[in-house]
Amino acid sequence: MKRFLLSAIILLFPLAVLSCNKTPEGGDTPEEKVPAVPTGVRLHSATTTSLTFQWTAVSGADSYTWKLTQGGSQVKSANASGRNVSIDGLTPGTVYAFSVCANAGGKSSAYSTAVEAMTEGNAPTPPDPEAETICVDAALVLELDSAPVLGNSGLIRIYTSDGTEVDRIDLADLATVEILESGITVPKTQMKNDSKFTSFMDALGCGKRYRIVNCTPLRVKGNTLEIRPHYGVLDFSSSYFVTMDAGVIQGHHGIEPGKWTFSTEARPKDDTRLRVAADGSGDFCTLQRALGFANASGATIFLAEGTYEGCLYLRDKNGITIKGDDRENVRIIYPNNESYANGSGGGATSRPTLGAEVGTNGGRSLFLVENCDNFVMEDLTIENAFFVSDHKGQAECIYFNSGSNTHKMTIENCSLLSWQDTFLTKGRVWVHNSLIAGHVDFIWGYPEVCLFENCEIRARAGGYIIQARVPKLTDTGFVFLNCSLTAESGVADGSMYLARSGGSTDYYDNVVFVNCKMSSVINKAGWHPDKAPNPNPPTATSGWREYGSVDASGKAVTGEKTFTATAKTQSVTVPITFDSSIINTTAVVVGEEIFRNGASVGTHFDINDEAQAIYYPEIGTTLRDETTKEHISFASEKTVNVDTISYEGLIKGTTYTSAGFLADPETGHALKKDGTVSDLDVLALYAETEGRAGAEGIATLIAKAEAEGLIFATAEFTADAAKGTTTV
Repeated sequence: MKRFLLSAIILLFPLAVLSCNKTPEGGDTPEEKVPAVPTGVRLHSATTTSLTFQWTAVSGADSYTWKLTQGGSQVKSANASGRNVSIDGLTPGTVYAFSVCANAGGKSSAYSTAVEAMTEGNAPTPPDPEAETICVDAALVLELDSAPVLGNSGLIRIYTSDGTEVDRIDLADLATVEILESGITVPKTQMKNDSKFTSFMDALGCGKRYRIVNCTPLRVKGNTLEIRPHYGVLDFSSSYFVTMDAGVIQGHHGIEPGKWTFSTEARPKDDTRLRVAADGSGDFCTLQRALGFANASGATIFLAEGTYEGCLYLRDKNGITIKGDDRENVRIIYPNNESYANGSGGGATSRPTLGAEVGTNGGRSLFLVENCDNFVMEDLTIENAFFVSDHKGQAECIYFNSGSNTHKMTIENCSLLSWQDTFLTKGRVWVHNSLIAGHVDFIWGYPEVCLFENCEIRARAGGYIIQARVPKLTDTGFVFLNCSLTAESGVADGSMYLARSGGSTDYYDNVVFVNCKMSSVINKAGWHPDKAPNPNPPTATSGWREYGSVDASGKAVTGEKTFTATAKTQSVTVPITFDSSIINTTAVVVGEEIFRNGASVGTHFDINDEAQAIYYPEIGTTLRDETTKEHISFASEKTVNVDTISYEGLIKGTTYTSAGFLADPETGHALKKDGTVSDLDVLALYAETEGRAGAEGIATLIAKAEAEGLIFATAEFTADAAKGTTTV
């Protein structure tokens, strides 16, 4: 007690500095004009935690100084430029006294007569010295002789010590949820805006909005029943008692008023540095209560090692940092999904009453962040634990929603785990040294720019990494720099694509991978071909792009040659060796960079430069009998088969020669004109001429066929487009 009295005395001294100037002894000199005392001071409005006052403007005043006292002690004071002020952070049901003075030219009037006003709601009940003291957001735990079995009716209620009900859990609402093996409750039907608010939902307050979410207010753990009061219903330094109807727990007689009491700890003194510990050793037990309490202009919230369950909401606060003690051992986890709550969600303007429509549902993400600048998460794991066997359903870990698309977020040394749509973002984002895991569009959104640097992008099943919906063509979009694209054990090679497009012209598929290490899980095509991206083809600054990628062994597709310039203009041959069988595209383009003494002195790369391109034609054939027009022929001395060749990736206007052989389908060996099967494998025949230039290659093939007496045909055609068909 002495310590608290001493602190109160010390605080009075700096507060005295804010008091208005007093008239010096002997009165004013002619130059010293003191402004008039403000009049018309009155209460304009009140809420449970704020009071708004206004007064008549004083002629000549350039500012005002106000003070608020409670019980004779000053609790708040500040300057105001106008003739009104709104004071937040007050206690419900409490009487305060407000007064104000005017300032002009360095002189101040006396304070006005104090006006008393009371905040709405009920005043906190002083703590009961005999009751257990707990963190304001701690779970209440009822210990029993055996594992409790919940009934289907009855109420659990929490009252202030004077008998005012502040919270209730209705066991009838248990019928609306499913209890998972973990004890977490999830809704049986999707929450929509017109859904009725139940006691198995919560309203997470932050800023001046409420996120309506599904929650787990009751949970059986062994021989205990864990009761979690709804968000914000308990106040600091207050006493409460709990009642429980008979039948809430099967075979239990219930709990009468006054039998189970507890008190809450005092309000933290500093709202800019807060510590959250699940064991109750910090300022708060839950991250959500800390987010709601944190200073709106900036705060650091430290998370102790432990597991933190429940959806989260942060809105209209800048400079908030959430820093875990250890990336692996600080886990934020809870299941949410499109089947539980409709859409990406938002904040409601008021907290709904039980049975009323929710108004605006809070969406499917675990963590919803709205209109917050300079938001930072460090050294922690956040996991949307929703799981079904086919992994279907949007289930974001985090949705960073920036209305202006300019708010900034940093994620440093974190793990974000889900399946579909793990990471949804807008704004300007930097993700560094972190893990993002999922399987379908697990990184997506509408950012101006989102840079992943030195990150692991992990496939948990086959699918697509990115779906970009970048608002402007000139926006950078998604950038992956020095990242590793990996897969969990058992994920099939080639089952993951870098991106798929939504196929809309309303936004842009701006995605680029730079110097990334891509494991065998990445499909050889790279980008999913179902819908064309926007823009298509890409440019140097927009669309789907990839530079400097290497495979799992670190082997790059590149070439290098050192040479000495012997003339001002000369040519140099640079061999680029790679396995072209892994290239699933119709063409590749090469870029060059020249270095002198280790420094770059020139580069050239033009994705549309035909001179820099090598084409890999794709050929397909369809063989039919000329007479039957089907894949069936009748025995005849002369049978004509027509082969329709489809091609892609040829150069328009270029003349090509095709050569076809008849082969035995069982062995793949070429047929002879005498009806026998030769020893020559058709693919081996083609391989002999592969890589030979022009006429040399076809001449070699024809000579071989004639010498062996093979059945073959050739045809010459000119490609009138890069893609088309011809017949032989």
